[in-house]
Amino acid sequence: MITKILITFLASLVARGIIAAFGLDAKVARLINTARSSKAAIWILSGCFGLICVLAWQLLDVGDKLLALGEPGPELGSLVYSRLQIKAEHHPGTEKSNYEIVVVLNNLNDYALGFKAKINADVNGVKMTKDGPLEFSGVVAAKDTRWIVYKVRDVPMIKKPGSDEVDVIGWAEYDISYFVAPHGKKTRRTAKRVNFDTHSVVPSVSTGRSVEERIETTTVFSNELEE
Repeated sequence: MITKILITFLASLVARGIIAAFGLDAKVARLINTARSSKAAIWILSGCFGLICVLAWQLLDVGDKLLALGEPGPELGSLVYSRLQIKAEHHPGTEKSNYEIVVVLNNLNDYALGFKAKINADVNGVKMTKDGPLEFSGVVAAKDTRWIVYKVRDVPMIKKPGSDEVDVIGWAEYDISYFVAPHGKKTRRTAKRVNFDTHSVVPSVSTGRSVEERIETTTVFSNELEE
Protein backbone atom coordinates (compact mmCIF):
# COMPACT_ATOMS: atom_id res chain seq x y z
CA MET A 1 0.00 0.00 0.00
CA ILE A 2 2.79 2.43 0.90
CA THR A 3 4.52 1.60 -2.40
CA LYS A 4 1.38 2.47 -4.35
CA ILE A 5 1.01 5.79 -2.51
CA LEU A 6 4.63 6.69 -3.27
CA ILE A 7 4.18 5.74 -6.93
CA THR A 8 1.07 7.94 -7.19
CA PHE A 9 2.85 10.87 -5.52
CA LEU A 10 6.01 10.63 -7.65
CA ALA A 11 4.07 10.06 -10.87
CA SER A 12 1.91 13.08 -10.08
CA LEU A 13 4.97 15.26 -9.52
CA VAL A 14 6.50 14.15 -12.80
CA ALA A 15 3.24 14.71 -14.64
CA ARG A 16 2.86 18.17 -13.02
CA GLY A 17 6.25 19.21 -14.35
CA ILE A 18 5.45 17.94 -17.87
CA ILE A 19 2.05 19.63 -17.92
CA ALA A 20 3.48 22.96 -16.78
CA ALA A 21 6.40 22.79 -19.22
CA PHE A 22 4.17 22.26 -22.25
CA GLY A 23 1.33 24.54 -21.16
CA LEU A 24 -1.19 21.72 -21.15
CA ASP A 25 -3.04 23.21 -18.19
CA ALA A 26 -4.13 26.25 -20.14
CA LYS A 27 -5.24 24.14 -23.10
CA VAL A 28 -7.35 21.88 -20.88
CA ALA A 29 -8.88 24.89 -19.14
CA ARG A 30 -9.92 26.33 -22.48
CA LEU A 31 -11.36 23.02 -23.66
CA ILE A 32 -13.59 22.57 -20.64
CA ASN A 33 -14.43 26.29 -20.51
CA THR A 34 -13.95 26.48 -16.78
CA ALA A 35 -12.93 29.28 -14.48
CA ARG A 36 -10.52 27.08 -12.59
CA SER A 37 -6.97 28.32 -12.41
CA SER A 38 -4.22 26.71 -14.42
CA LYS A 39 -2.75 25.37 -11.15
CA ALA A 40 -5.94 23.43 -10.48
CA ALA A 41 -5.81 21.98 -13.99
CA ILE A 42 -2.22 20.90 -13.41
CA TRP A 43 -3.13 19.02 -10.23
CA ILE A 44 -6.16 17.37 -11.85
CA LEU A 45 -4.16 16.11 -14.80
CA SER A 46 -1.20 15.01 -12.71
CA GLY A 47 -3.50 13.18 -10.29
CA CYS A 48 -5.11 11.28 -13.16
CA PHE A 49 -1.68 10.38 -14.50
CA GLY A 50 -0.63 9.11 -11.09
CA LEU A 51 -3.71 6.86 -10.82
CA ILE A 52 -3.03 5.46 -14.29
CA CYS A 53 0.53 4.62 -13.22
CA VAL A 54 -0.75 2.75 -10.15
CA LEU A 55 -3.20 0.73 -12.26
CA ALA A 56 -0.46 -0.13 -14.76
CA TRP A 57 1.87 -1.14 -11.89
CA GLN A 58 -0.77 -3.49 -10.52
CA LEU A 59 -1.90 -5.00 -13.83
CA LEU A 60 1.64 -5.63 -15.12
CA ASP A 61 3.01 -6.95 -11.77
CA VAL A 62 5.86 -4.47 -12.01
CA GLY A 63 6.73 -4.85 -8.33
CA ASP A 64 7.24 -8.61 -8.55
CA LYS A 65 9.25 -8.25 -11.75
CA LEU A 66 11.57 -5.68 -10.18
CA LEU A 67 12.11 -7.94 -7.17
CA ALA A 68 12.89 -10.85 -9.48
CA LEU A 69 15.64 -8.87 -11.21
CA GLY A 70 17.74 -8.76 -8.05
CA GLU A 71 16.87 -12.24 -6.84
CA PRO A 72 19.10 -15.23 -7.53
CA GLY A 73 17.19 -17.96 -9.31
CA PRO A 74 17.77 -21.61 -10.19
CA GLU A 75 20.45 -22.40 -12.75
CA LEU A 76 19.18 -23.16 -16.25
CA GLY A 77 18.55 -26.88 -16.62
CA SER A 78 19.10 -27.61 -12.92
CA LEU A 79 15.94 -29.74 -12.56
CA VAL A 80 16.84 -32.60 -14.88
CA TYR A 81 15.34 -35.82 -16.19
CA SER A 82 17.03 -38.92 -14.76
CA ARG A 83 15.12 -42.03 -15.81
CA LEU A 84 11.75 -43.58 -16.54
CA GLN A 85 10.23 -46.61 -14.86
CA ILE A 86 7.08 -48.54 -15.79
CA LYS A 87 5.20 -51.07 -13.68
CA ALA A 88 2.19 -53.01 -14.95
CA GLU A 89 -0.38 -54.72 -12.76
CA HIS A 90 -2.53 -57.28 -14.53
CA HIS A 91 -5.50 -58.92 -12.85
CA PRO A 92 -5.89 -62.56 -13.95
CA GLY A 93 -9.05 -63.28 -15.91
CA THR A 94 -9.18 -59.86 -17.55
CA GLU A 95 -7.68 -58.38 -20.70
CA LYS A 96 -6.79 -55.05 -19.09
CA SER A 97 -3.93 -53.79 -16.93
CA ASN A 98 -3.15 -50.79 -14.76
CA TYR A 99 0.11 -48.97 -15.42
CA GLU A 100 2.22 -46.84 -13.14
CA ILE A 101 4.78 -44.69 -14.95
CA VAL A 102 7.45 -42.90 -12.96
CA VAL A 103 9.64 -40.09 -14.28
CA VAL A 104 12.53 -39.34 -11.94
CA LEU A 105 13.86 -35.76 -11.80
CA ASN A 106 17.03 -34.58 -10.06
CA ASN A 107 17.49 -31.20 -8.34
CA LEU A 108 21.14 -30.24 -8.97
CA ASN A 109 20.99 -27.11 -6.78
CA ASP A 110 22.27 -26.68 -3.23
CA TYR A 111 18.85 -25.41 -2.17
CA ALA A 112 15.27 -26.63 -2.31
CA LEU A 113 13.12 -25.92 -5.35
CA GLY A 114 9.42 -25.25 -5.42
CA PHE A 115 7.62 -26.27 -8.60
CA LYS A 116 4.32 -26.20 -10.45
CA ALA A 117 3.77 -29.10 -12.83
CA LYS A 118 1.44 -30.13 -15.64
CA ILE A 119 1.61 -33.81 -16.59
CA ASN A 120 -0.16 -36.26 -18.86
CA ALA A 121 0.42 -39.76 -20.22
CA ASP A 122 -0.91 -42.27 -22.72
CA VAL A 123 -0.53 -46.06 -22.75
CA ASN A 124 -1.81 -48.10 -25.70
CA GLY A 125 -4.20 -45.28 -26.61
CA VAL A 126 -5.58 -44.76 -23.09
CA LYS A 127 -4.85 -41.35 -21.57
CA MET A 128 -4.18 -40.76 -17.89
CA THR A 129 -6.91 -38.11 -17.69
CA LYS A 130 -9.81 -37.25 -19.99
CA ASP A 131 -9.78 -33.58 -19.03
CA GLY A 132 -6.30 -32.57 -20.14
CA PRO A 133 -3.08 -32.32 -18.11
CA LEU A 134 -3.07 -32.93 -14.37
CA GLU A 135 -1.73 -29.93 -12.43
CA PHE A 136 -0.05 -29.96 -9.01
CA SER A 137 2.75 -28.31 -7.05
CA GLY A 138 5.44 -29.43 -4.64
CA VAL A 139 9.00 -29.11 -3.39
CA VAL A 140 12.25 -30.92 -4.24
CA ALA A 141 14.90 -30.87 -1.50
CA ALA A 142 18.46 -29.74 -2.27
CA LYS A 143 20.46 -32.34 -4.24
CA ASP A 144 17.47 -34.67 -4.08
CA THR A 145 15.15 -36.46 -6.49
CA ARG A 146 11.46 -36.18 -7.18
CA TRP A 147 9.31 -38.94 -8.61
CA ILE A 148 6.56 -37.77 -10.95
CA VAL A 149 3.99 -40.58 -10.92
CA TYR A 150 1.49 -41.20 -13.72
CA LYS A 151 -1.27 -43.79 -13.25
CA VAL A 152 -3.12 -45.07 -16.30
CA ARG A 153 -5.88 -47.56 -15.58
CA ASP A 154 -7.84 -50.14 -17.59
CA VAL A 155 -5.39 -50.34 -20.47
CA PRO A 156 -6.19 -53.11 -22.98
CA MET A 157 -3.52 -55.78 -23.37
CA ILE A 158 -1.98 -56.03 -26.85
CA LYS A 159 0.00 -59.24 -27.25
CA LYS A 160 2.75 -59.62 -29.83
CA PRO A 161 1.91 -62.20 -32.53
CA GLY A 162 3.01 -65.71 -31.60
CA SER A 163 4.15 -64.65 -28.12
CA ASP A 164 2.87 -64.05 -24.60
CA GLU A 165 4.84 -60.80 -24.54
CA VAL A 166 2.67 -57.71 -24.24
CA ASP A 167 3.16 -54.58 -26.35
CA VAL A 168 3.22 -51.38 -24.34
CA ILE A 169 3.53 -48.20 -26.39
CA GLY A 170 2.91 -44.71 -25.12
CA TRP A 171 4.29 -41.48 -23.75
CA ALA A 172 4.57 -39.48 -20.57
CA GLU A 173 5.05 -35.71 -20.66
CA TYR A 174 5.66 -32.96 -18.17
CA ASP A 175 5.85 -29.16 -18.19
CA ILE A 176 7.33 -27.80 -14.96
CA SER A 177 8.04 -24.26 -13.75
CA TYR A 178 10.47 -24.22 -10.83
CA PHE A 179 11.91 -21.61 -8.47
CA VAL A 180 13.86 -21.20 -5.23
CA ALA A 181 11.59 -22.48 -2.43
CA PRO A 182 9.40 -21.33 -0.91
CA HIS A 183 8.42 -18.12 -2.74
CA GLY A 184 11.08 -17.34 -5.34
CA LYS A 185 9.98 -14.92 -8.04
CA LYS A 186 12.50 -15.91 -10.72
CA THR A 187 11.39 -19.11 -12.45
CA ARG A 188 12.84 -21.63 -14.87
CA ARG A 189 10.91 -24.03 -17.04
CA THR A 190 11.61 -27.57 -18.16
CA ALA A 191 9.40 -29.68 -20.41
CA LYS A 192 9.74 -33.03 -22.13
CA ARG A 193 7.76 -35.85 -23.71
CA VAL A 194 9.20 -39.31 -23.10
CA ASN A 195 7.98 -41.74 -25.76
CA PHE A 196 8.38 -45.38 -24.79
CA ASP A 197 8.03 -48.81 -26.39
CA THR A 198 8.56 -52.13 -24.64
CA HIS A 199 11.01 -54.58 -26.10
CA SER A 200 11.10 -57.27 -23.43
CA VAL A 201 9.29 -58.31 -20.27
CA VAL A 202 11.01 -59.60 -17.15
CA PRO A 203 9.32 -62.79 -15.77
CA SER A 204 6.22 -61.84 -13.80
CA VAL A 205 5.88 -62.01 -10.02
CA SER A 206 2.58 -63.12 -8.49
CA THR A 207 1.33 -61.30 -5.40
CA GLY A 208 -1.73 -63.51 -4.89
CA ARG A 209 -4.61 -61.52 -6.33
CA SER A 210 -2.60 -59.87 -9.13
CA VAL A 211 0.53 -60.24 -11.22
CA GLU A 212 3.21 -57.56 -11.32
CA GLU A 213 5.56 -57.24 -14.27
CA ARG A 214 8.73 -55.12 -14.56
CA ILE A 215 8.94 -53.85 -18.10
CA GLU A 216 12.12 -52.79 -19.90
CA THR A 217 11.65 -50.08 -22.50
CA THR A 218 13.32 -48.00 -25.15
CA THR A 219 12.72 -44.26 -24.88
CA VAL A 220 12.80 -41.37 -27.33
CA PHE A 221 12.54 -37.74 -26.26
CA SER A 222 10.52 -35.02 -28.00
CA ASN A 223 9.06 -31.56 -27.26
CA GLU A 224 12.07 -30.76 -25.07
CA LEU A 225 12.34 -27.28 -23.56
CA GLU A 226 14.69 -25.57 -21.11
CA GLU A 227 14.27 -21.86 -20.35
